[in-house]
Amino acid sequence: MPTAEQTRADRRTEAEVVEEFREALRESVRQRLVADVEVASYLSGGIDSCPVLGLAQQEMDRPIRAFTLTFENPLYDEATIAEAQAKHVGAEYHPIPITGREIAEAFADAVWHAETQMFNGHGIAKYLLSRAVQAAGIKVVFTGEGSDEMLGGYPFFRVDALNDDPTLSAAERSVLLDQMLGANAATRALMMPQQVSSTEMQAVERRLGWLPATLNVAATQTNSVGPLLRDDLPSYVKEYRPLVSALDRLPLAQRIAGRDRLNQMLYVNAKTVLPNFILNYLADRMEMAHSIEGRVPFLDHRVAEVAARVPVTMKVKGIREKHVLREATKDVLIPEVYDRQKHPFTTPPTRNPDDPMLAFYRDTFASRAAKDQPIYDMKKVTTALDHLLDVPDDQRIAVEGGLQRVASVVVMHEQFSMA
Repeated sequence: MPTAEQTRADRRTEAEVVEEFREALRESVRQRLVADVEVASYLSGGIDSCPVLGLAQQEMDRPIRAFTLTFENPLYDEATIAEAQAKHVGAEYHPIPITGREIAEAFADAVWHAETQMFNGHGIAKYLLSRAVQAAGIKVVFTGEGSDEMLGGYPFFRVDALNDDPTLSAAERSVLLDQMLGANAATRALMMPQQVSSTEMQAVERRLGWLPATLNVAATQTNSVGPLLRDDLPSYVKEYRPLVSALDRLPLAQRIAGRDRLNQMLYVNAKTVLPNFILNYLADRMEMAHSIEGRVPFLDHRVAEVAARVPVTMKVKGIREKHVLREATKDVLIPEVYDRQKHPFTTPPTRNPDDPMLAFYRDTFASRAAKDQPIYDMKKVTTALDHLLDVPDDQRIAVEGGLQRVASVVVMHEQFSMA
């Protein structure tokens, strides 16, 4: 990854940067179409899977089957955009409806394959999507992981890029941040939480010299389960600082010194969240649970090398993430996708007392395994569950994330005989 000085010395025009990225991505897609079986595609309404499908369809003389998860909650459902995108490029659209009952019923199976905690139903939804694709006779699919992690797609990356932009005044920066908050109603509680004030974040600031919004998200999620822990946990558990531990294992002085803040966080993310979360439980494990091979064009090493050379202002331009990708694949995108802000893939939070997930939580938290697990105080957990529907709609997804972590631990305690 180039240093800030090398980036400033880059004399390429925007058109040259765009063309280099397009050619690398197109060649990556072309190579991954080589197979002895049909290659299909996962499709959302976002700027990751849509370009991959579009470029792949240009290489084919038959419609590619594109599979999209759909939800009952319109705030989280991308079916309309995905269907229009599939029609635009000539692909064959296949919606896969997912209900809260299906997520509740598949939760334990998905956790068994994931072998880790869940904080949203998106892992279970990916498990169900892969099951539906297998039932359709598909063995190989394109998927869009890696784009966000190389090109600054998530809202917290954009916050870090905005805060590091010397061309913006404080007032201009504030306006753009407000626009981002307003455009991310579905996931802002997860992706753009309030700044955490803690000894751990103070330690992070000492190591990096600044406070990243990217790591603030992780701190918020960790802190969300703090009030649910047992009072008699050993002090070394209570005082453990996972962010500091992760940073201390990375060669920060060699790898991020002299680089702008966005690329610093892209590096940290690529060494932690990408392999251990995105490509593990949210991708490969959920796909291979049903013998589905996920092919990831964005993570071709040539695409990664080209992406590393993309100037920061073409990764995040104002609050427009993945600018270079949008320009490089504009010809295969419908306007709604080209102009749309990133909407991270999540499932809807619990909405009413009849939601099947509520019954799942109650049964799980009342189980023998819940009483036997040594981490969470189930009285505190049950109290939090009783007040879940009192949480404002735009914050509930984050609060429920803590309950899903607890449910995951209980399920793993039972399934893997962790006693």
